[in-house]
Amino acid sequence: MWQNLGKGSDAWIFALDAMVMLAKTRMPMTLTFGASWIWLRSVWAVQKVKADEMRLTDFEAWTGNLEKAFSLYKSSAAYDNIKNIIEESVEKNKGALSFHESNSCPEFWENTRLATGLNVAVPL
Repeated sequence: MWQNLGKGSDAWIFALDAMVMLAKTRMPMTLTFGASWIWLRSVWAVQKVKADEMRLTDFEAWTGNLEKAFSLYKSSAAYDNIKNIIEESVEKNKGALSFHESNSCPEFWENTRLATGLNVAVPL
């Protein structure tokens, strides 16, 4: 099956989104309002750039703005906190993961490039 997805390419990426099925765990979800607010403020700058119509008229400048906003977000304590919570949750609940979506759209490419440094839009 996996070979069919790659259609004969030497390298390809197929991403699956997963969620922890809380009904199958005893894990409490305890993000406090304060922590959530700090995270929301830090991610808002990224969302603001992503919604900017400049992406339709000056993609290169828009990409630069997005990279700056995402870099600032990734360097925040809020990002580290959320990242740690997600990684711990996934590790503790490997048997309770539900894969619910696959991605190959341009937004997935952009988010992957920003988060990992891997530009999946450029052939390897």
